[in-house]
Formats: sequence, structure tokens, C-alpha cells
Amino acid sequence: MQVTDRYGTAQAMAWDRIHLRLPARGTRIDHESELPVIEDTLIRLAVDRLPGRGPRLPDCPSGCGPPIPA
Repeated sequence: MQVTDRYGTAQAMAWDRIHLRLPARGTRIDHESELPVIEDTLIRLAVDRLPGRGPRLPDCPSGCGPPIPA
């Protein structure tokens, strides 16, 4: 964790060897076997504020994007 004048508290977290599964076939439409698993690194950066904007919004529990219908 680092405290900065411009962003407030800044925090970085990283996970190595995350296995991402492709969500759809897309260009692999003719690929008949199981879709491949991609190994990657995931990095999450969080700050208290962005320049010219208000305070940080709370993290959404289900990820980013529009709200899930009830």
C-alpha cells in the first residue's frame, strides 16, 4: 500500500497463473473439441480517488458491468 498526493491510498494486488476459460467460440466456431484454458496474470489496482472525480465507488460483488436483474 502506498499513499500518494494525487490518488490517496493506492493498493496493488496480483495473482499469477490464473486460468482463464474462453467464454465463447467466436473465431473457433469450427473447433469441435473443448476450448483451451489460458494461463495469465491478473493485476488489480485500487485508489481512493481519480483526479477530477469524486470518491471511489464501492467494489461491486459480482464484478463490473450493469446490475444483475432481481
